[in-house]
Amino acid sequence: MNTSKLLSALVLSSILLSACASGPERRPQRGGDRGGAQSGFEGFAAKPIALLFAGMDANQDLVVSGDELVAGIEREWNRLLTKRAVGALEYGEWSLDALGCAEALPSFISFDRDLDGRMSELEFGDRLRAEFRDSDKNQDGFLDRSELLFRVTRPSRNEQGGQQGRGSQEGRRPPPR
Repeated sequence: MNTSKLLSALVLSSILLSACASGPERRPQRGGDRGGAQSGFEGFAAKPIALLFAGMDANQDLVVSGDELVAGIEREWNRLLTKRAVGALEYGEWSLDALGCAEALPSFISFDRDLDGRMSELEFGDRLRAEFRDSDKNQDGFLDRSELLFRVTRPSRNEQGGQQGRGSQEGRRPPPR
């Protein structure tokens, strides 16, 4: 009896998986972007540092307070696994975990104020507090989710005069002679 139930479950699972995997073919639209080559884009995005700040929301009220920032800075410094100065390699590993990418901004150099190639706990905390202040648009000492977002727009080719990548030499190497 158990064998037949197991076999039935396996057959049902394989049918469901094949049904999910065999959806309609979706080809990218001409132009390589959503809406085709002629459309623009508008939406919202967040800086990688916003991921870090959102993770500091200890009480899950969707707002990061100054106290949560202080605790979060201490926790993140400890995550670097050291209480001494940290180099670019250690920062890159931390950035990959905390910000999602080793090259995400803010960069190591923005933390290393004295440019000695090492980041101290003080430099780390000062930079994160400055990022918090810069993100706090209404300057109330709290970061809510709306303050972590910014609007992103990309005009359509029609709005750019159809010159996107064609006809303009601005910022490009001159043609070979």
